[in-house]
Amino acid sequence: MGVQSIQAGATDLLLLPGGLLIKSGDQPIAAIGVSGAPQSAEDEACGRAALEVIQNRLVSSESSSTD
Repeated sequence: MGVQSIQAGATDLLLLPGGLLIKSGDQPIAAIGVSGAPQSAEDEACGRAALEVIQNRLVSSESSSTD
């Protein structure tokens, strides 16, 4: 999926601002999607802010489990 699908010529993908991957390290584990703002740039900013909070929690819980 993802970049490989695009490179393979997939035509059933819809890429919009506000959709972002959630990663643990380099591994994608989920995604977040934000929609509804008057401008798509606002969806993107909201998604990135949420992702930052989630990523910080992932790092914290990974650090705690190795201590």
